[in-house]
Amino acid sequence: MAPMAVKAGTPGRDKTPSGIFRDALAGQGQCVAQVFDNLGRTPKASVIAEDDKHGIRAACMTLCPDEGHGRIEFYRVSNDLFVVAVDCIWDAPRLEFLPGENLIEFYFKLSGRLVLKLPGEVKELVVTGQQLLIWAQPTGVDTSERMEPGLRDTSVSLYCRPDFLRGLLERDAMNLHPLIDALDALASRRRNMVWHRVQSLSQTAVHIIRCLLHNPHREGLRLLYAEARALELLCEILSDFGNAQIPRKPEASDRDLLCLDAARRYLATHFQPIPRICDVARAVGLSETKLKRDFKRRFGVTVFDFGLECRMRHARELLLNEGMYVSEVAFAVGYSHCTSFTAAFREFFGYQPSELRSERGDTRS
Repeated sequence: MAPMAVKAGTPGRDKTPSGIFRDALAGQGQCVAQVFDNLGRTPKASVIAEDDKHGIRAACMTLCPDEGHGRIEFYRVSNDLFVVAVDCIWDAPRLEFLPGENLIEFYFKLSGRLVLKLPGEVKELVVTGQQLLIWAQPTGVDTSERMEPGLRDTSVSLYCRPDFLRGLLERDAMNLHPLIDALDALASRRRNMVWHRVQSLSQTAVHIIRCLLHNPHREGLRLLYAEARALELLCEILSDFGNAQIPRKPEASDRDLLCLDAARRYLATHFQPIPRICDVARAVGLSETKLKRDFKRRFGVTVFDFGLECRMRHARELLLNEGMYVSEVAFAVGYSHCTSFTAAFREFFGYQPSELRSERGDTRS
């Protein structure tokens, strides 16, 4: 969709229950920065990690049973970069007022439905799964958003100040960038306008978002991991935005896409023995070279790394829900020796399989 601008106005009122996370953590009409300042002061959010000296913080809010179910995680990477990761289902529509605070938001939507009431516009903006919304909301230009009920909402928002984005690009010798040009053009025309652009998500971005939503680490490492993934997302989007006018390489054929999807399903369901790349290639009808190259291009991750992630997450589910011994789980996901599995599990999640069991009060090994 081409960049658009809309005039400022006052969001309409309706009887939809208010509150998504701003209302819950900071009060109606409060800005994102205030939400993050309140994370250590409100019982509605539990702090995961923080460093007051550097102003960084990670926290989690779990929905109340009368609201729905799920959780929202918050990461303040710096005073100029905020991350909100959402994975929840609302029992009723939720309406939240969004005050203009001169932030750029990169809103990555994997599933669910977001409806934005843009100032001065009769038609609402709807963002659904596998879409990215980039928008700039100047100070004093207010809007509202509505979340639809009964749909699993999985999304990640990156909020940053324009000067932060500009400084990041200039630091790395990228003084000219189409996104900065668009924002400068908006600033030179009128301040009471919202600029936005909606585009499809790349498979690489989808993979990074899923990693953020399923952060495998704890405490300080959880915050560090979120910071690394957030910057990786920014890099992916800035690269994609900057290359929007550059002709892309030809897309894979329909047959190749079906083969790649089959390869992904194969890796997600075959754990014992651990599939070799030649086994996967033979099973789906691709050469090893083509499988490795096109799998990374389509899904943003190597065949090996995707297979490892599937095995580790399956192992975690078996440990949590099936009551199996660690040695049994190791064999179930393709490891001949329990010590090798334990080392791989710790490398992936940051903790031992036995630690996961101890949380459940199960001390079996």
